[in-house]
Amino acid sequence: MYKGEHRPLGLVLFFSIVSLGLFNFYWIYFVSYELQQVSNDQKIKPVFEAVISLLTLGIYTIFWSYKYGKYLAVAQKDAGMRYHDYSFLCAVLAGVLLFPVSMLIMQKQLNDLWAFGE
Repeated sequence: MYKGEHRPLGLVLFFSIVSLGLFNFYWIYFVSYELQQVSNDQKIKPVFEAVISLLTLGIYTIFWSYKYGKYLAVAQKDAGMRYHDYSFLCAVLAGVLLFPVSMLIMQKQLNDLWAFGE
């Protein structure tokens, strides 16, 4: 199984704030890439996801949070973990301009997934 990068939640939040949200697009790219590797789904296009998020000034992140929250729940289930589907919550948080909170929830799930695979 693919093992992604463990990212400390505090640093994810710190870089999101310090970069005034530009780090978020970088993070979207890498999370999309990691979920592409885990799911082995070549329909996932990390560059497209990051670029469309940037071009829509973050509006696409609402849909992205929902879509990739689902991918994350499936990845946890496929790994044999007790999974949690926070896709709707993450989309709502992104919709009310709290995407960094959504990022933290998803990054925590990713970190748990990587730790479970060890």
